[in-house]
Amino acid sequence: MRSTARTLSLSLADLIITGEMVSSEVLEETGEQVEKSAKQAAKTIETSVQPVKKHITKPMNHEEQKTVKGAKLPKTAGNFLTYAVFGVILLAAGSFLYRKVRNV
Repeated sequence: MRSTARTLSLSLADLIITGEMVSSEVLEETGEQVEKSAKQAAKTIETSVQPVKKHITKPMNHEEQKTVKGAKLPKTAGNFLTYAVFGVILLAAGSFLYRKVRNV
């Protein structure tokens, strides 16, 4: 690190930061830009917020659920949990048998 009366420079992997780069004017301009951006963001948020309309007034039963055009929804539920438990049991049994055969 080199220090002189006029500039302070720090060399960090080919990066030299001098006193002119971080003068008070640069910091003030950056602060003003941040404030301006914050005001614009707040204005955008205020104008884009709209009240949410509730379309459903009562809870629906599974039999009442339909598509937008009124067609019945398909039954897509499966036995995934059952198959997952069966797979874990097979994995446990296989590892148990592997250890038994390996130790014999």
